[in-house]
Amino acid sequence: MPESSALLARLRGEGLAAVISGAGPTVLVLVADNTQLGQAAQLIEAFNATSTGSWRCEIPAIASTGVTVEVL
Repeated sequence: MPESSALLARLRGEGLAAVISGAGPTVLVLVADNTQLGQAAQLIEAFNATSTGSWRCEIPAIASTGVTVEVL
């Protein structure tokens, strides 16, 4: 997907660790701190303003205690 690749290039160009995830519509950015998180969010917002698609920034919760098991 050309827009995924363009967003990936923009993020990497700013020194952020970014990869295409899945079949191409998802761009995953790994950040080390809130400064990089803000930088990534601003870049995605700016990219979205000129994109024909719709991009959003989602921050998944990550367990800080290790593996957990839930019985369904």
